[in-house]
Amino acid sequence: METTKRQTRAAYGWLVVLTVVFAEMSELLFESYCVPRIAHGIDSLFSYYHNAKPFTSDFDALILSCGYQSTHVLPVLGGRLCAAACQRINLGGAAVDGFMLRVLQLKYPQHFAALTLNRAEVSTVRCVQHLPFLEGHVS
Repeated sequence: METTKRQTRAAYGWLVVLTVVFAEMSELLFESYCVPRIAHGIDSLFSYYHNAKPFTSDFDALILSCGYQSTHVLPVLGGRLCAAACQRINLGGAAVDGFMLRVLQLKYPQHFAALTLNRAEVSTVRCVQHLPFLEGHVS
């Protein structure tokens, strides 16, 4: 018996997890790739629920999801997201890198032209990795 591409692809039973939703992404996945199911969600909440297994179901937490452009504060009360209290802060890695660049340019004005955003980003990563209170938490 000859199987079609559609039947062969559907036999894998893929699970797709999307943390960024595009307008026609679900339609594309279902129709073109025969994906049986899709989970839409927030990546930091997926991580929380995966790592909170040893805790009780009514565990409270405050999740800080730091991105390059913004930071999200997600409170979890009784094991469930409190969507009404979620906040977005317009401070992310880009702002920290820009701040580090300005600090380095002020501290070393003789190297103003040699200091680039890329070097400031590397300096920021090195500074964070050497903070003593983060020892063992940053890889």
